[in-house]
Amino acid sequence: MDASYAEVGTEVVICFYRPPHHDVNQKYCGRRTVITEVRHFSSQCRVAVDDGYWWWSISNMILASDIDLLSPEQRSRIR
Repeated sequence: MDASYAEVGTEVVICFYRPPHHDVNQKYCGRRTVITEVRHFSSQCRVAVDDGYWWWSISNMILASDIDLLSPEQRSRIR
């Protein structure tokens, strides 16, 4: 996702393109959630699904509004 779309309240799907560095937070991959905080200088944000614990890469997420544009295989990764 382009960082210009990262705003508090935006609904996204996290770690859509690649798994995160920490095995602990892989359980959140493919989950729909809402951005709760943004750090534009590092292109990261916090989200509601993990209660704002981890910083997630904005480039590794998609807008939830784009789900309908995905292939069936890509849609199957979303939980």
